[in-house]
Amino acid sequence: MVTAEFLIALKMLLAPAVLMGLAFTAAAKSIPDTLGSPSMAVARLYVFNTVGCVAGSIIAGFVLLPLIGLEKSILTLAAVAVVIGIVLCAEPGLPLDGRY
Repeated sequence: MVTAEFLIALKMLLAPAVLMGLAFTAAAKSIPDTLGSPSMAVARLYVFNTVGCVAGSIIAGFVLLPLIGLEKSILTLAAVAVVIGIVLCAEPGLPLDGRY
């Protein structure tokens, strides 16, 4: 039986999870194939993604939360994500033409 708590969690997490998956797909499509094979380029992307996730978790948990609190941490990181998205979408050299 589906509980109300599950539906609330699904509603809150579905859109961000889908958007993060789309962002990874866009990143994989936009990286240049300079390593000889597309699989090596995507493997390198996975490495950087994993290292970034670990570093972000450590920084958020041990630096941002104690310094500025939960609400300001969320707002700060959301603003950083929006700025990065705007910069990437405005970059003329990236093949972000909607074919994903």
